[in-house]
Amino acid sequence: MEDKLKDLKNILTDSITNEKNIYFTQEHKNRVLKTIKSNSLRNNVSRSFHGRIHLLFSVALTCILLAGTYYIAGIDDIFSKNDANQIYQAHEPNKIPPDSSKDIPENTVITPTAKEENFADMTKEEIYKKLLSSDKFDTAVGEYEIQTVIHDGTKMSSNVKYALSLSPIMGGYSSETYNHGDDVESVITYYKEDKLWTVDSASKTYSERRYRNSVQHPIARSSLFPREITLNYLKSLDKWEIEIQNEKILTHNTIVIKGNLNEYAGEKHRAKTFRFWIDKDTGVLLKYETYNQNGEVVDYLYPKELQINVPIDTKMFTPNLDGYKKSERESANEGQKQNDEQQPPELNLQKPSFSNEKGYLYVHGITLGDSMDKVIERLGGKYSIDEEDGSGADVILDYNGFARFYFKDKKVNWILLMKVDKNYFNNLFDGYEGSKFTSLINGADSDRYIYSKESKQILKATTNVPNQDLYLYLLYPGPESLENPDYQKMKQSLE
Repeated sequence: MEDKLKDLKNILTDSITNEKNIYFTQEHKNRVLKTIKSNSLRNNVSRSFHGRIHLLFSVALTCILLAGTYYIAGIDDIFSKNDANQIYQAHEPNKIPPDSSKDIPENTVITPTAKEENFADMTKEEIYKKLLSSDKFDTAVGEYEIQTVIHDGTKMSSNVKYALSLSPIMGGYSSETYNHGDDVESVITYYKEDKLWTVDSASKTYSERRYRNSVQHPIARSSLFPREITLNYLKSLDKWEIEIQNEKILTHNTIVIKGNLNEYAGEKHRAKTFRFWIDKDTGVLLKYETYNQNGEVVDYLYPKELQINVPIDTKMFTPNLDGYKKSERESANEGQKQNDEQQPPELNLQKPSFSNEKGYLYVHGITLGDSMDKVIERLGGKYSIDEEDGSGADVILDYNGFARFYFKDKKVNWILLMKVDKNYFNNLFDGYEGSKFTSLINGADSDRYIYSKESKQILKATTNVPNQDLYLYLLYPGPESLENPDYQKMKQSLE
C-alpha cells in the first residue's frame, strides 16, 4: 500500500489516460482554456455564477481522479459481476456461479470444485483441529455401517445412506436402518437451512422442527462431524499416537491413529483401545474400531462409499409429504396439547421418585438406555422437543423446564432434573443406604453423589448452577467425576 501511495501520481496518470478510462486530449484542454478565458472577459457575469463555473470544473476533475482510484482498487469489478456470472453460466450451464448463493432456484444441481487428496504429513494438533472443523467440504455423498455397544452389552447397529451440502445451499438427506435383534426400523431425515424433517414411512407420519446448529449438522455426523468421539478420545494428545501417515481407504488417502480410551469411555463402551482412519483432505472420520482387552472389535464404523464435492440435486433436501400426517408427538408439541389422561396426577417433577433396581438407578421410573416411548408413558405428553443445544443429543424432551431427557441413537443418554425440592432430596440422600459420597465445592457448598457399581451409573446433585437451584444429573461418570478424589476413594472402598 505504501508503494502504491508513493507512485500515486504516476498510477493515476496512467489510469486516466488509459484507453479503458476517460480520454482528456489536447482538444479537451483547449476547450477548457477557451471557456475560462471567455468567462474572464465577461464583466456582466456575476461573481456567484463565476464561482459556480470553478466549482463545476473542480467537481469534474475530482470525478476523473476518483475514477482512476476506483480502477486501482478494483471497485469496477463490482459493476461487472453480473456480466461475469452470465459468461460463467454460458460456459458452465449446470453449475452455480461463484458468490451467487442468493436467489438460487428451489431445485438446483450443485456442482462444486473437486478436491485433491492430501499426502503431506500431519501433526497431532492438525489432526485434532481437522476432525473438529465444520468447513470440511461443499458436498458429500456416502454410506456406512455403524455398531455401538451400550452399557448393558446390547449391540445397536445401523446402516446409513446420506447426501449433504454445506455450500451454497445448506441441506441434506439421510436414510438410517436400525437393527435391534430381530427388529428392523428405518428413519428418514431431511434437512434444509434451519428446518429438519423426520419421516416414518411405515406409519406415514412425520415430525418437523427447527435446527440451527451450523457446526454439528444432523446428517451422518458420526462420520462427517465426529465432534463427540473426538473430544472424548483425542482431547489428551498423550493418550494416542500416529500409526500410519498414508493409507488408502476406498478412493481416499487417510492417516491412521491409535490410542487408549480414558476410564469413562472405556466403561461406557466396554472397550480399551481404538483406531481411527481419518481422511487427510477433509477431516472426515472414514473408519474407526474400538477393541476390548482381548483385542476383539466392539464398536465400529465401516465405510461403503464416500464421495466428496460431487453434484447434488437440492430437491432431495425437502420431503414429499403427500399422504403423510404429523406424528402425535409433533402435534402435541406444536399445539401445546394438554393431555390430562397421559399425565399422572400424582407425579411431581420437583420431587422425583428414586430407586435402585438390580444395579440400575431410576428417576421417575426411567433409567439410562430407556426409549422415548417409555419416557412419554411415564411422564405424559406435556413436553416440548427442544432444539439442538450442543450436547450431542439427537433429540431432547423438555418437561416445562423441570426435566430434560437427552436421547442418543433413540435411547436415553442422560437425564437432567431442575429446580428439585431441596428438603425432599436431603431426606432422600440421607436415607439412601447404597454407595454415596459428598464432595466440597469452593470450600463451602458440596455436591452429592449416588453411585451404582453394577451399572456404573451415577446420580449427581449440585447447587452450583444459576440461582443456586438444585439440579440432579443421571449419567455415566465423566472426566470430572473420574478425576474427583472423593469419587476415587469411594470406588476404592467398594473394590
